[in-house]
Amino acid sequence: MFSSFLEDIYMEIVFFLLCILQPICLPVPETVTILGGSVMLGSFKTLVIGMAGTLIGISVMYGLSKFGSKKLLKKFTKTNGIERYQEYVQNNTFLITGLLFIIPVLPDEIICLGAGFSKISYKVFIGIAAISKFISVSMV
Repeated sequence: MFSSFLEDIYMEIVFFLLCILQPICLPVPETVTILGGSVMLGSFKTLVIGMAGTLIGISVMYGLSKFGSKKLLKKFTKTNGIERYQEYVQNNTFLITGLLFIIPVLPDEIICLGAGFSKISYKVFIGIAAISKFISVSMV
C-alpha cells in the first residue's frame, strides 16, 4: 500500500515536470501529454496538475522571451513562427491569443515568445493563458 502511494506521487511529479517543460522545450503536442496523464492519474488530477505545470511553464517561457536575448531565443525557434504570431494578434490580442492556445495552430513556445517580444503585459497574457489552457486541458 505504501509503495503504491509512492508510485502515485512519483507519477504526479513526473507529469508535473513534463507539463512545465511542455511550453518551454518539449516538441510533443500538449494533447499527448494530457492524454497520458489522464490514463495514469485520472481526469481530475490531470486537470489540476496539468494546469499548474503548464501555467508555470508558460510563465517561464514568457519571462525568457521578455527579458532574454532575442538573438539567443531565435536560434532555438523558427523566426517565421514569431512573426506569424505577431501578425495574428495585431488586431485582437485577447481573442487570437486565446484561440492560438486552444487550437494548435502554433506551438505554445511560439505563442509565449511572440507575447514576450510584443507589448502584451504579463498579467493579461497569463490571464488569457489560464482561461485558454483550462478549456484545452478540459476538452482533452
